[in-house]
Amino acid sequence: GWKVMLNFVNLAFVLAIIVIAFATIFQLQSYAIKQTLWKLIVAALLVNFSLVIAGAFISVSNNFTDIFLKASIGENGTNLSYALANVIQPQKLSSAEGASWGGTIVGIFTGETLQRWFRYIANIFFVIVFTFLAILVFLSLFVMLLMRAIALVFLLILSPAAWLFWIFPYTQQYWKKWWTEFLRWNFFAPIVLFFVYLTVRTAAALQQGEA
Repeated sequence: GWKVMLNFVNLAFVLAIIVIAFATIFQLQSYAIKQTLWKLIVAALLVNFSLVIAGAFISVSNNFTDIFLKASIGENGTNLSYALANVIQPQKLSSAEGASWGGTIVGIFTGETLQRWFRYIANIFFVIVFTFLAILVFLSLFVMLLMRAIALVFLLILSPAAWLFWIFPYTQQYWKKWWTEFLRWNFFAPIVLFFVYLTVRTAAALQQGEA
């Protein structure tokens, strides 16, 4: 897709030269040769390296992503599993304290026994809720990372056209929009994984504090 777009953009450069020529003849300052010819030359050179330039930004983003991902997951996923276990605390499901009937029929109806059962049911409820929320968060993270990959593919295909839009004043808004979207989706992964890393570290610190 990038090669096809590059061929179209190279043809568009010919049209851009014609536009600059007519603008110079009719003395249109916005498209005059002094304002646009040097941009045309620079863009014609850099458009062939648009994939390399964008790939350099992606490489930097991927390096930071790998750092935070390895730090968050840990060896064999131990850091992430400990963090989830510390937040969800599934061991509360096996707590036998809340299931105590008080030993007698009368003890069933005592306030203390009812309080234990209420606490036990509340623990089960919150464990289920936090487990569902954790699954929802990781599912949303997976969908967003998949959308990031798809968006970057389309942005890389359109990268030659972005350099063409940089030449003329009235098309520079599309150049700026391309860079805004590219940087936003590019650095989305390391920023998100950085906050995941902070969450894992915070959960580990809380677990050590309780220990």
